[in-house]
Amino acid sequence: MNILIDIGHPAQLNFLKIPIIYLSQHHNLFVSYINRGKLGNVIKKELINIDIKLIEIGKHNGTIFSIMWDANIRRFVHFVKFIYLNKIEIGVNGGFSLGLAMKILHGKYIQFDDDYERKLVICLEKLSADRLYLFPSTINLKYKRNSNVYLVNALKEWAYLSPKYFSPNASVLNEYNLAIGNYIFIREVNTKTINYMCQKQGLISTYKNAINSMNLKVLLSLEDKEKRINYPEDWILLQEPVNNIHSLMYYAYCVISSGDSMAREGAMLGVKSIYCGSRDMEANRFLIDRSNFIWAKNYADFVTAIKSDLLIDQEIVRLSLLDKWIDVNNLVIEAILSTKGE
Repeated sequence: MNILIDIGHPAQLNFLKIPIIYLSQHHNLFVSYINRGKLGNVIKKELINIDIKLIEIGKHNGTIFSIMWDANIRRFVHFVKFIYLNKIEIGVNGGFSLGLAMKILHGKYIQFDDDYERKLVICLEKLSADRLYLFPSTINLKYKRNSNVYLVNALKEWAYLSPKYFSPNASVLNEYNLAIGNYIFIREVNTKTINYMCQKQGLISTYKNAINSMNLKVLLSLEDKEKRINYPEDWILLQEPVNNIHSLMYYAYCVISSGDSMAREGAMLGVKSIYCGSRDMEANRFLIDRSNFIWAKNYADFVTAIKSDLLIDQEIVRLSLLDKWIDVNNLVIEAILSTKGE
């Protein structure tokens, strides 16, 4: 079976990596990605020695025009050509552009999404997908009226962070001369995207005094490296792709992120995870009462959060989630394989 899986950003790569490895062993698998930042380099590193055909389709440079024109309209045209020439039977996770292309060429299309708040995007995905899987299961149940919509009792990041699939390795700390629990892990996202364009650029840089008051080392994952000058010189800048980044997060005193995905990752690793961004997401709310996820909406909230003590053991948090949530990888693989027969 000819399958095309599309990757739009690193979080999607992490989400689909295990299904990609499995499907590559049994089917003719193509993996496409958009030319965005260092995404191509990260994918090539993570999927090396896996039997796939890797192809770059489309690009965007962060402007609204480029996102709309290059990443959607022009990318749709490229998808149509690629699907036709390679006889793709099932498309996975490329948004409305890939979904519409598959529908026009009479193929099957599956979409996985946790951005429930993007109403227009979800509506377009409902129209183009044979199956639309929405994370988490607590979203507005009006979507369940559609027979092609499925609600998932888990979050996408659980596919690669569940104790079933991820075990931390403390040896990664040696590269940065770190000790367990004696450093802070920070992720600052670039706001030149649809999801973050209404958020203040360099948000965490405005919290640097509170962070430095903790007297801990700091690892900085900075999406826009040109903004490095805005952060303290002694903060250790990570260079992507980062080796075993989730172990670096696991052993940190806390994770601080202006992006929602990595904030959720920290919480699922059982670490105190402080989200500083502006997006009010059901996926985030799904974690607040289940883990160590804290939403700091302003500076005062942030100071309180970073100085607060954890009341729940890290592994107890993870095992509790393992007991309650489904195996996301099994869901993804079964969804792809069963759709062909419909």
